[in-house]
Amino acid sequence: MHIGSKGPIIKCRFAPKPGETVLSRDGKRLGEIYTIFGPVSEPYAVLKPASGVKPEKLVGLTVYYGEER
Repeated sequence: MHIGSKGPIIKCRFAPKPGETVLSRDGKRLGEIYTIFGPVSEPYAVLKPASGVKPEKLVGLTVYYGEER
C-alpha cells in the first residue's frame, strides 16, 4: 500500500466492492474501500481510513478486504 493524492492506495488481486471492510493481518478494521480504478486484471482501490487510523502507518502493509472476521 502507498499514499496517493486521494488517500491510501491498495493494489488488489481482484476487484473489491466500494464499502467493503479493509482489515489488517490480525483482523483490525483499517477502513473501507472508497473507490476502484485501473484495469480489471490489475485493479487498485482507494482506502477510506477508519477513525483513528493514520494512513502513513499503512504504507507497505498487506491488507485484506471483505467481511470482518
